[in-house]
Amino acid sequence: MRDRAPRGRSDDWTETVTDKLCQVGEIARDIKATAVLDGGDFFDEKNPDNNSHDLVRRTAKVHRSYPCPVYANIGNHDVRYGSLAHLDESPLAVCFESGIFRPCYGPHEAVLTNPDGTTVRVVGRPYQGARFDPASLYVPPGPEDHLVVMLHQLASADPSLAFFPGEDVLPYGLFPSLFPSASVVCVGHWHKDQGVREFAPGQWVVNIGSLTRGTLAEDDVQRIPQVADLHLLRGQPATVRTIAIDVRSPAEVFKDREEVADRPTVDVACLAQVATAVAEEGRDQTLDALVRALPNVSPEARERVLDVFRRSESARMQS
Repeated sequence: MRDRAPRGRSDDWTETVTDKLCQVGEIARDIKATAVLDGGDFFDEKNPDNNSHDLVRRTAKVHRSYPCPVYANIGNHDVRYGSLAHLDESPLAVCFESGIFRPCYGPHEAVLTNPDGTTVRVVGRPYQGARFDPASLYVPPGPEDHLVVMLHQLASADPSLAFFPGEDVLPYGLFPSLFPSASVVCVGHWHKDQGVREFAPGQWVVNIGSLTRGTLAEDDVQRIPQVADLHLLRGQPATVRTIAIDVRSPAEVFKDREEVADRPTVDVACLAQVATAVAEEGRDQTLDALVRALPNVSPEARERVLDVFRRSESARMQS
């Protein structure tokens, strides 16, 4: 969710995302879902000042109509600098405190009980940074009938794939040791649809990408966003099916590629200006203030540059 459309989109972005969220609620009602799980990056703008009250209001309105609670993990876009230390100032924290979402990250676990008595434990592992120790993601078995893990980290069957330069990719081959009793591991963070597959007999990984198609450069515009229906019953293996979201064609919502082809040049120029300003000012001003003071730079370019610097800073702090 964000107030402004990404540079490559021509539609009313907030209205489009709200419509998708309404569809998720209707699907939850149709399948009589016990809960809806959100894997992180619900909000896009890391800087809390860039999220309006109206955006949070619309988020509350659509989720109030859901037939079941929503449990949310924390992604790198949900908090400033991708750091949990800044959670309290974020719009996501407002959603937690108001009960729109229920927290499901770190020590905040959820234990759900189906009408037949089946217990499902849901554990969220929030974003750990560009570089991380896989052992920090370990989830020990418990007494539950089924365990679901929500993971906000790059993960793939092919760890040689890259989404963000310099960011670790967790291979599925580590899943049996990290999540030994998990019936399902749901992966967020990567926009790419990598499908649903077994990572061990009877254990599934759901890595179907983002609910939204944001940019021409970082996404497959032909991808059809989906949700996953997890069917979990005591004494039975987990089953997973995907349900497509109704979306408009790429031609209706994406701008022509040539129209946004100059974006990398704008970003490089902006980066150069920021680097010069930081050197001259000696960091007396905050990075946000320096970037926002740059002349002749679009809001989209400013946010992209800030994102680059925040990732760099996060990686530096991790190391």
